[in-house]
Amino acid sequence: QPLIEALLASHDSPTNKAAIFHNSLAESILHIAAAEATHQVLLTGGCFQNALLTEKTAARLRHAGFTVFTHQKLPPNDGAIAAGQLLASASRSAH
Repeated sequence: QPLIEALLASHDSPTNKAAIFHNSLAESILHIAAAEATHQVLLTGGCFQNALLTEKTAARLRHAGFTVFTHQKLPPNDGAIAAGQLLASASRSAH
């Protein structure tokens, strides 16, 4: 919410606002990944149909030492949600 409010109040150009938005999301994803006990991150789902967001996020994560995976055989949108839930569940069960 603070990001959206700041962008709405900003007098930056739409191009700059878009860059701030994408960079902020990528940085937030990096912070979330860093808080987890993993070195692997899967970027998929509807928001990762956005090539710019995917590229910025993957670059930040790789620079921080994460192994990054993106959708290849499953669709990037909601069609892969069940597969992600299954993978997360299996991962928790393995520990």
